[in-house]
Amino acid sequence: MEKTESTWTDYSHEVRPLRSKWQRNLLLGLGTFFFILAILGIFLPILPTTPFLLLTAACYGRASTKFYNWLMNHYLLGPYIRDSGMRHAIPRRAKITALLLMEICFGISATFFVTSTYPRIGFLSIGVVVAFYILRLPTRTP
Repeated sequence: MEKTESTWTDYSHEVRPLRSKWQRNLLLGLGTFFFILAILGIFLPILPTTPFLLLTAACYGRASTKFYNWLMNHYLLGPYIRDSGMRHAIPRRAKITALLLMEICFGISATFFVTSTYPRIGFLSIGVVVAFYILRLPTRTP
């Protein structure tokens, strides 16, 4: 069986670790906490995934070359972080999926769980504003 070349990239040049060990450990802990929130955000529509992943990358980038390289080379999260954080572009499929799931969740919530008119209008307005924000982000071409 032939060994294929790895697509692992070294991102050490992007890491600027702090000198203080306790500050690095604090940032590692915060980065791990934000990473857990990001993973939860994949499954829970009330938690945003992208900001927590970007915070994780920022914390790891100031704390550990090893963790930062692992995160940036992750087969699912690495491209997502690089596209969202560096290029400010998201893939078309991710944009459509985010819009559909968000609007379904906002629609169900506004219909069945919010009973007053003004909070319902406010709730739906937030959904529309977030949808316009997602739509205005550049779409990554394959």
